[in-house]
Amino acid sequence: MKTNYLFPNKCKRIGWILMGISLILLVMALVAPDGLDSYKFFDCKVISLFPEKFLSSRGTENSLWSVTKNNIGDELFAVFFILASIFIGFSKQKIEDEYVAKIRMESLMWATYICYGLLILCIVFIYGFSFLDVMIIHLFALLIIFLVRFHFVLYKSKQLEKENERRRSK
Repeated sequence: MKTNYLFPNKCKRIGWILMGISLILLVMALVAPDGLDSYKFFDCKVISLFPEKFLSSRGTENSLWSVTKNNIGDELFAVFFILASIFIGFSKQKIEDEYVAKIRMESLMWATYICYGLLILCIVFIYGFSFLDVMIIHLFALLIIFLVRFHFVLYKSKQLEKENERRRSK
């Protein structure tokens, strides 16, 4: 089976390293009173596509591009987590066969159904700024659900295979 769309297996290791970094950033955000904004070493000048006052009549800035000071801790967490999840979930397994491809596709479908089912419920029952929190969580939910289900099913199939081998050897 052709798997041209998958990353090489060694990218999985890079993914786990990025996942570790993103989890460290998450713990830092949970411990600090203001999240990652509390850590001033994340403050730096960045290029902003839309300045905060872009559409505001009060603002004097009305150019698309500007340089602004921002704490990039949240952005680093998001980028590292997304890259890590993609590398972990979409890197070839050591033995990549049709069964693993089937599990990967089914897991992605399950994650999509669950994620958008929950999103529909949130659209119906959550309002205001709380919905913004839901949308931020939704950015990561698809990848998280996919990774959990994919690796759980792989784990269970390996356990079943070991059990069958043990029974045959008796």
